[in-house]
Amino acid sequence: MKFKKLIIENFRGFYGRHEIDFCNEDGSLNLIIAENEVGKTSLLNAVLWCLYDHLTKTSDRKDLIKNTQAKQDENCIVEVHLGPMPGKDKNDWLCLRRQITKGSKKSVPRAFDVNHVTEKETQRPFGEAVNQFLHQSLSKYYLFDGEGVHEILENENLLKSAILDIQGLNIAKRCLSDLKNYRDKKQAVLTKEQSQSNKGEEYASHNQQLRGKVETINGEIDELEGKTTEWETLRSQLRSEINDLGGDEIQKLISEQKKLEKTILPEAKRKVSLFENQRRGLIKEFGISIMGYNHIDSVNKWISTEEKTTGIPSHYEEAFIDGLEESGKCICGESFENHKKDKVHKARYDNIMNLRKDAKTDSIKVGISDIQALAKHIRKTIPAFNLKYEDTNTELDIRIEELKKHRDRFEEINGILSGSPEDEIAKRQSQIQKLKSKIQSNFTEIGAKKRDMRNMEITIKENENALKKINKNTFLEYQQKEIDFLQETINFLDELINETQAEGRKKIEVEMNDLLKNYARGDDSFEFRQDSYSPRMVSRGFEEIDKTIKGDIKVLSQGGSAVKRNLFFAVALTKISEIQSDLIDEYRIPGKKIPFFIDAPFSNLDSTNTSNAFKLLVENAFQLVLLISSSAFNNGIQELLEDKEYKKKLKKIYVLKRYYKGKLDTKNKDAKETPIIIKGKSYQTSFYDCEVETTKIEDFTKKFGIRA
Repeated sequence: MKFKKLIIENFRGFYGRHEIDFCNEDGSLNLIIAENEVGKTSLLNAVLWCLYDHLTKTSDRKDLIKNTQAKQDENCIVEVHLGPMPGKDKNDWLCLRRQITKGSKKSVPRAFDVNHVTEKETQRPFGEAVNQFLHQSLSKYYLFDGEGVHEILENENLLKSAILDIQGLNIAKRCLSDLKNYRDKKQAVLTKEQSQSNKGEEYASHNQQLRGKVETINGEIDELEGKTTEWETLRSQLRSEINDLGGDEIQKLISEQKKLEKTILPEAKRKVSLFENQRRGLIKEFGISIMGYNHIDSVNKWISTEEKTTGIPSHYEEAFIDGLEESGKCICGESFENHKKDKVHKARYDNIMNLRKDAKTDSIKVGISDIQALAKHIRKTIPAFNLKYEDTNTELDIRIEELKKHRDRFEEINGILSGSPEDEIAKRQSQIQKLKSKIQSNFTEIGAKKRDMRNMEITIKENENALKKINKNTFLEYQQKEIDFLQETINFLDELINETQAEGRKKIEVEMNDLLKNYARGDDSFEFRQDSYSPRMVSRGFEEIDKTIKGDIKVLSQGGSAVKRNLFFAVALTKISEIQSDLIDEYRIPGKKIPFFIDAPFSNLDSTNTSNAFKLLVENAFQLVLLISSSAFNNGIQELLEDKEYKKKLKKIYVLKRYYKGKLDTKNKDAKETPIIIKGKSYQTSFYDCEVETTKIEDFTKKFGIRA
C-alpha cells in the first residue's frame, strides 16, 4: 500500500481542515516545500501520531497535539489514507483515523475500509490494520526526519536490531523461543513419566536444571544487552549535547535567570505573602464566631427542641427540680427522706425548693432569647467566612504553585550554568568514558555467559542421548520422538535464523556499497568489523576518522557525512525488504514494499551532495513523499527536475504558507520573508496581520507545469 491522502484538522500548527492528495503510482515523487519552522515536521508527526500515537524524538511540546486556537467543541483529527488494498479493486483503500473529540484529552483510533465515497469501519483492531501497512518497529526506517536513523549506525545493538527487523528475524527469534518453551514443557511431562528409571530421572532432572540455568542466563544476557543499548543511547545523547553546547543558548539562560531573580520571583513571593496576610485577617474578622459556633449551636438546638415539647421554663422545672424529687435522692446522693431526721439535709432540701421558685421567673427567657439571637448571627457569619476562606486558599495555592515553578526553573538554570561550556563538555566526556567502560564490561560478561550456555547445551544433548538408550517404553518413545521433532525444528529454525542473519549482514554491506558507488563521490565504502555489527566507513582502502568529532566516530567523508550515511543505510534496508517481498517458496518471513515519508533529509549538504542524495531517494523509492526547505529545492533539486527522467516522476508539489497574527519585525533578520523561487518566479510564503495564526497547504502542481 502507498500514501493516497493526508487529512489534518486542528493538529499542532495547522488550524482548521487541510488535505494533501498524493500520487500513489509506483516510483512517484510527491514534493512538499516550506521554510523552517513552518510545518514540514508537523506533517511527518501527523502521520506518526495517527498510526502509532507518538511524535519524532526532536519534537518540542509533545503534549501539545490539538491546535491552541481550536475551540473546546472542535475536534482534532488526522486521517492517513492508504491504497490500493491488496487483492481489492483500485478504488478501495484503507482510512486510518485518530482524533481527539471535543472536551477530551485522549485520542481515539479507528480504521475504515473506503470505496469511492462510502466508508465502513473494519472488523480488525486498529493496530492490526496499521501493521498490515507498516509495523511500528520498522517505521523508523521509512518515516523519519533528516536525522531519523542517525543513532542506529553508531550503536551496534540498534544496527543489528534494524537489520533483523527488516528481515523479520526478530519475530522469528520470538517464534524460536516459543518453540523452545513448548519443547521444555513436553520434556517436563516426559521426565515425570520416566520415574521407573532412576538413571533416566537423574538425566532428566539434570537437564531440567540446566535448561533452567540456560533460561536464567538468557534472561541475564537480555538484561545486559538492554542495559548496554540504554547506555549506548545515553552516550550518543551526551555526544549530541557536546556538539549542541553553544554560547547563544547560555546567554539566553543567563538573561532568563536575571529576569527570574530580579522581577519574577520577587513578584511571585509578594503575591504569596499578600494572600497569606488575607487568610490571617480572616481569623481576626471571624475568630469569635468560629470559636463560639459549636457551643451556641448545640445550646440553641436544645432550646428549640424543648420549646416544641413541654416548654420552658416549666420543663426546666421538671428536668432539674422534679426529676430530683422523683428520684428520691439529693444531688449529694442521700435520700430526701433523711431531711426529716437530719438538720443538714433539711437545710439542703429547703434550699432546693427555693431554687425551684427562682426558676419560675422570666429571667431565663431573656437568656434564651439572647442565645437564639447570637446563634442566628453566627449562622450568617460562618458561610461568609467559608466563602472568603475558600477563595483566599484557592488564590494562595495558585500563587504558591507559580512561585514553586519559577524557583524550580531558577534552580534548573543554576544547574545548567554551574560551570562554563568547557566544564560542561569535560563533564559529559567523563560520563562518556565511564559509559564506555561499562559497555565494554558488559560485552565481556555477555561473552562469558554465552560460553557457559554453550557448555550447558552440550551437556543437555549428551543427557538426551543417554535418555534415548534408557527409555524402552513405547509410549515414552513416542513422546521422545515428538520432542525430537520439536528439537529438529528448533535446530532448523535456529540455523536458518543464523544463516539469514549472516546473509542480511552481508546484503546490507553489498547494497550500501552499490549505492555509494552510484550516488556518492570518492572511494568510500562500508563494512562491518569482523563478525560483529559494529560498522565502519573506509576511504581509499583505509579507515577515515572525522577529526572534527571527538571520540572514535567513523564517517564517510567530511561535510554532511552523517546525513548521507543515514540515507544510504535506510535505502539499503528497504531494498533488502523489497527483495524479500517476492519470496514465496522459501521458509522465511517475507518483506514489504513501503513508501518513504522523509522530512528534511538534505541538511548540511552542498548542491552536489544534495543532487546525489535526491537521485538516491527518487530512483529507489517505491513511493516518495519528500518534505524539504526552499534552499534545498533551489540548491540542486530544481535543476534536476528539469531532466525528463526525474520530471516524469514528480506528480505532486505542494508549498506550505504561514499566516501570523503579529506584524513583521523588520529589525529582526530572522523574521524577514524568504520567498520560494519556483521556475524563476518568486512566491511569498509568510503573511502577517492575519486573524488566525496557521499554516496552509497550497497545491503548486499546475504552477510547476505538471498535468493532472
